[in-house]
Amino acid sequence: MADRVASDHPSIETARATVTRRGGTSRLGLGLPASITEHVESGVGRVVIDGTEYRAPIIDAAGDGLLLAGAYHNARQARDRSGTDVLDGWMQDNNLSPGRTVAFDVIVPGFRYGVRLPSESAVYDTSEPPNQGLQDIAENLDG
Repeated sequence: MADRVASDHPSIETARATVTRRGGTSRLGLGLPASITEHVESGVGRVVIDGTEYRAPIIDAAGDGLLLAGAYHNARQARDRSGTDVLDGWMQDNNLSPGRTVAFDVIVPGFRYGVRLPSESAVYDTSEPPNQGLQDIAENLDG
């Protein structure tokens, strides 16, 4: 069974991510601070929002560092950026506009992250990523 830890646990590194517009669109993303980029990998990661885990495209924002460019229900949607963007909806529901900050928690470096309002706490599952062979099979099945 996976361990569960609170967002204020010493094993969780928390940084402030900045709400930003993604390119020329009205969709919102999170600019990640340089202080945590060694713990975050570009590609499709896992992000927990309001207790639910989603797949998130993490992209290099052309010299501006890394950008969490949404949160989707599966890896295929995250890669294609199709379907409902839960992160964008969450930011709109919480009246977060560009320039505001949110708490970005590194739960398992390079694998699982959390996003929450700075005034809130969260509890996270700290299970490790699957081995590479299983991960490749899952990606192939997911499309």
